Amino acid sequence: SWCAVRPAFASARPPRTEDAVRELRAEGVRRVAVAPYVIAPGRLPDRIERGAREAGADVLADVLGPGEELARLVARRYGQAVAAEGVAALSA
Repeated sequence: SWCAVRPAFASARPPRTEDAVRELRAEGVRRVAVAPYVIAPGRLPDRIERGAREAGADVLADVLGPGEELARLVARRYGQAVAAEGVAALSA
């Protein structure tokens, strides 16, 4: 069962991934999993991975990746944004 969840950030804002992992360990959590909430590989996921490994996380999930559900969501949101811009441009 889930014991605790800690948000962490790969950007400049603390807490960083390694801070969150260490905090959980200090609270006695035996197994720590890190799940990056990013779409594709790159600089931020690399930073998350380094922090997770440095702090001794047990499990590191992969990025969300090219899942069909995610692709549909991005396409839908893009369509909504384009439609909203079109309406805004007409009313300006």
